[in-house]
Amino acid sequence: MTNWFNNRVRVLLANDTGFTTAGTYPIGGTGPSAVRTGDLNGDGKPDLVVAIENNKVAVLRAMAAARSLQRSFTAPQARDSE
Repeated sequence: MTNWFNNRVRVLLANDTGFTTAGTYPIGGTGPSAVRTGDLNGDGKPDLVVAIENNKVAVLRAMAAARSLQRSFTAPQARDSE
């Protein structure tokens, strides 16, 4: 989920009783409005793409194994979406 006011993304992971927070990460830009996941670099780990202001996206690449509760991401890389 995104937080427009502090320019961060909160990652929630499903468990048997609901959800647990895996972490909150800065996105390296302003105005996050949407998040999508996908394996962008073919390493088998779900990466995050965050839509931010000025037609850009921030990409946060997963560093931990898929389905791990200890998920970490590399520094975001803002890119033009055009």
